[in-house]
Amino acid sequence: MNLQTIIIVRLYRHKGWQRALPRKELLDTLRVFDSEMTDRGMRKIKETTPGVLSCHKGYYLAREGWQGKEDTDRAMKYLENKAYPLWAQVRKIEREHPQYYQQGEQMELRL
Repeated sequence: MNLQTIIIVRLYRHKGWQRALPRKELLDTLRVFDSEMTDRGMRKIKETTPGVLSCHKGYYLAREGWQGKEDTDRAMKYLENKAYPLWAQVRKIEREHPQYYQQGEQMELRL
């Protein structure tokens, strides 16, 4: 079994953000199959595993039907709350050092 499959199987009982599996528990599971697995490595694999969502509690799969919309909305909000403060810092650097950025030449946030 590849590590993506292991993640999906491990998260099968963790549908919905309320039932998210803590990151440490998922990492411990992956270390059974790869003793060298790091948190960063787990996150890279998670990023390429379809259907896996994250929130402050850990990782989970979306539920079916209308509840799935709530799950995906929560995951998007979680990521926005992490990304936008960092992006604000990028804009601050551009404002504080205008000599390095021409008018209208700003870094773009690529989604």
